[in-house]
Amino acid sequence: MDTIPAFYFDPKRLNLLAEEYCEPFRDADPFRHLAIDDFLPTGIVDRIADEFPKVEEIDWDIWNLVRR
Repeated sequence: MDTIPAFYFDPKRLNLLAEEYCEPFRDADPFRHLAIDDFLPTGIVDRIADEFPKVEEIDWDIWNLVRR
């Protein structure tokens, strides 16, 4: 089993982000959303992405195929 360094969210940073992005989130159109660059460290994002199967590893069920 691989071990990874501990990662913790910094509550002060989260509060600053909440203040900074509150209005853009609330006013986003056509629905409330936002994107925060560099929200997580790259190493953490890579570890998260590694947990998901690769496209070629998925046993796809394809529905509503149009055959000609």
